[in-house]
Amino acid sequence: MNEYLESRKLKCLDGLHYSFEIMKLNYIDLYDRCIQIQENQENIIRVLSQCWLIVDMIHRVREISQSIPSLNKKNNELQEFIFQTKSIEDCRHYIQHLREELSKSPPSLFPVWGSLSWVDPNDSSNCFIAVFGAINKGINYSSCVYDNLEKRWVSKVTLGVENLSLNFDPLYESAIKFKDFIIPWLIENSSVNLKIKKEIPIFSVKFIV
Repeated sequence: MNEYLESRKLKCLDGLHYSFEIMKLNYIDLYDRCIQIQENQENIIRVLSQCWLIVDMIHRVREISQSIPSLNKKNNELQEFIFQTKSIEDCRHYIQHLREELSKSPPSLFPVWGSLSWVDPNDSSNCFIAVFGAINKGINYSSCVYDNLEKRWVSKVTLGVENLSLNFDPLYESAIKFKDFIIPWLIENSSVNLKIKKEIPIFSVKFIV
C-alpha cells in the first residue's frame, strides 16, 4: 500500500511540475504580446491561446492538488489557493459547456470568447480592450479592473468571459505561491527519494522495411 501511495505522489509531482512550467511559459511574455497586438492583430490568436493555456494549467493544478495522498483537504495553503483561483473554475466551466451557453434564449449579450484588455505601456491610466467576434447591439464586455482603493490596475492583462474577469497577475502570483509550498511538501512528505527530473529520457524507434 505504501508503494502504491508513493507512486501516486510521484505522479502528482510530475503532473504539478509540468502544469506549473507550461503556465509559466505562457504567462511570462503575455503582457508583451498584448502590447504587440496593435501593431499586428495576428498576435491576438497567440495571446488568446496563451490565456486559455494558463486557465487550463491552473485548473490542472487545482485538480491534482486536491487528489494528493496524505495532503489534508483543509490545509491552509491549499484552501487559500483554491479560493483565490475560483474564477478559473467558473470560466473553464463556461467554455466547457459552450454548446449549452450558445443554445440559450435570449442569447447572452457577451461575446462568445469574451474580451481581452491590457494596460497601456505608455499611459498607466489607460487600458486597451480587444473584443473577440461580432459587436452586436447591446453587447457587453469588460476591461482591466481598476482598484480605486489601491489606485492601480489589478492586473496588466485581463480576460473577460461572460460576467467573469480573469486577472492574470494575481492568479499567477497565487499559483506560484502555492507551487513554492506544494512541491517541497510533496518531496518532504515522501518515504522515497522523490525529485523532479530535469532531463527526460528520449527514445528512438526505427522501422526497417
